[in-house]
Amino acid sequence: PFVTGVGETVRGLRIADKFGNVVEIADSLDDSIDTYHNIRKATKGTGLEAHHIVEKRFAKPLNIETNKSATTMYSTALTKTQHQKYTNQWRELIPYGGNPSLQKVVETGVKIYGDNPRKMRAFILTLKNLK
Repeated sequence: PFVTGVGETVRGLRIADKFGNVVEIADSLDDSIDTYHNIRKATKGTGLEAHHIVEKRFAKPLNIETNKSATTMYSTALTKTQHQKYTNQWRELIPYGGNPSLQKVVETGVKIYGDNPRKMRAFILTLKNLK
């Protein structure tokens, strides 16, 4: 019932959550990758959150899937604490304001996801969708 790769749906998440195993499941699904839309749909009502692998604030400046980019960009299911950790890392390394270069976004993504092969792969796949 657990996700093993990019593009697979997060099935079984709600059932397991009903048994009170949210933290265990969040840890097990930490490597789950799918579109933001699918991750958000699968985590609805579970206490987990969908996290864009590349922050959506970079979608337009980098021309990442300009058609509905926020819903089609690769994302992952995280606990609120995990989500905040990744968001804080992005904000610390690339503060709001300005227009970071593609190189800066790539360097930042490598720093943030370099120790997680699955998230790193999703980061690379997201960048492959650049126009």
